[in-house]
Parts: sequence; C-alpha cells; structure tokens
Amino acid sequence: MKLWLKRLHILVGISALVLFPLTGAYMRRYLADDFAASERMRFSMRANHMYILFLALPHLLLAAYLRFSDQRWRQRAQILGSLLLLSATILVVGAFALESKQGLERPITLLAAVFATAGTLIHIFAVWHEQS
Repeated sequence: MKLWLKRLHILVGISALVLFPLTGAYMRRYLADDFAASERMRFSMRANHMYILFLALPHLLLAAYLRFSDQRWRQRAQILGSLLLLSATILVVGAFALESKQGLERPITLLAAVFATAGTLIHIFAVWHEQS
C-alpha cells in the first residue's frame, strides 16, 4: 500500500501539473468572449485553474518525501491525509469542468478546499513529534 500510494501521488501530481497549462489553453481559446462579458466568470475560472496547480504541488512533495511512520495509527492518519488530498484534486478538476461560475456558491470548490486543508493538516499531525 505504501509504495503504491507514493506512486499514486506522483501520478496525480504530474497529471495535475500537465492539466494546468491545458486548462489555461482551453480558457484562452474557448472562453475569451465569455470572460469579456463576465468578470465573475473570468475570476472563478482562473481561480479553479490555479487550484489545479496548487493541488499538484503537495502530491509531488509527498511523492518525494513521504516516509511512513512505524506506528500504525500514524500510518493510518498518513493514508487518510493522502486520500483527502487525492479527493481534493479530483474535486477541483471536476469543479473546473462542471461547477457554475456565474454565482457565488461554489460547493465543489469549497469541498475541495476543505479536503486539501484537512489532508495537509492530518499529514502534519501524523508525524508531529515523531522524530524527537
């Protein structure tokens, strides 16, 4: 499970990193007229575009540096944190494609932000004071 999870982090991180310029090209080519008509849509789409990049980075860091704890509860917490970060990345890509950008309500993006924050904090707390 542990090696598989590290490989999944590198796969998701690189995939999101590749997807980032593709979503930028998509916006430039297909949404320029919509952006001219709606500032809210432009800022919402650009935000989701940046979230894809921002979620690629922790996956790449975890792929490079993740070391599983010897304690079982810490391992489980690390796995939970990873699953939350993986889910957040899938959600933010889905939000880019599916979520309405005209209103202020963005439930998929909000859930992705909550999952990303929780996953990151769980990873931090799982190894807190373990090296001391």
